[in-house]
Amino acid sequence: MRRVPQNRLMVQPTVHRDWFQRAGALCFELDDATADDFAQLWQAFENEGRPAPTDFLNRYPLSENDALFALFATVQLLLETEADLDVQPQVNSLILSRAKR
Repeated sequence: MRRVPQNRLMVQPTVHRDWFQRAGALCFELDDATADDFAQLWQAFENEGRPAPTDFLNRYPLSENDALFALFATVQLLLETEADLDVQPQVNSLILSRAKR
């Protein structure tokens, strides 16, 4: 599992994808507020049945929250190739891994 410190959150999602492909999992180290905000955002996304990202973002605009947008964009990019991506919001982190088979 590759650890991603908060100061590396803003690199391109394609870089995060490359790290994920090499390590098989990512652990984004986040402050508590960002982790909590993402957990709520992800729960809303799941509750809506994972709608098209653009439709979802029309209801939950993230234009003022770069960290949440970066995390959401990374997850969406990974979902393109990892349909069974395991998204695990934690108290002060976000873990992305391949679902266990």
